[in-house]
Amino acid sequence: MRDLAKEGSPAKGRAIIVPAICENKKHISTLREKYYHTREGRSLLSIIKQHKPDIYVEAHCYRQSAYEALTDPERKKKKGVPPLIELEKGTLIGSVSPFLLSRFAFETSILLEVPCRSLESRKVVLELLKVALNFGNRDEIFGEYRRRYPKQIGEAVGLFYAWFSGKTWPHRFILSKPFSNSKP
Repeated sequence: MRDLAKEGSPAKGRAIIVPAICENKKHISTLREKYYHTREGRSLLSIIKQHKPDIYVEAHCYRQSAYEALTDPERKKKKGVPPLIELEKGTLIGSVSPFLLSRFAFETSILLEVPCRSLESRKVVLELLKVALNFGNRDEIFGEYRRRYPKQIGEAVGLFYAWFSGKTWPHRFILSKPFSNSKP
């Protein structure tokens, strides 16, 4: 994250990069409301409330032992959220927590998960974050992601819309018109 911050301003708007909210602490999933009552969770909520981002990207690292749970096709039944989809080298993409989606009107929100201590995966996530910084809106960001990972992004977007379509949250998504399925 620090390397990304050194690269300068985004093409449009401004970026707030928080290298780490939590380090070396007992893990509490951001899927659990309990997380948002911790010091780290309150700090995250404060940053979001203060800056009101249109584009919100979370990057986490996961232990290899968690890979199956994160990508489990039954994750929606077990955890209430769709499974994450692998892009490459263990880098996963999916939706941020329903807790955040129910409280903030992000135009775009993305969760990226990388294996802890994997330099190859960190390079992949850094490139994905650069896209989010340098493209100005959801369609441009996901157009570039789809160009790079057509099958995986198609699957991730499909899972998100299938899950999200029944929600009544304060969102800006136009669910009757999801991301363009045409190739850029």
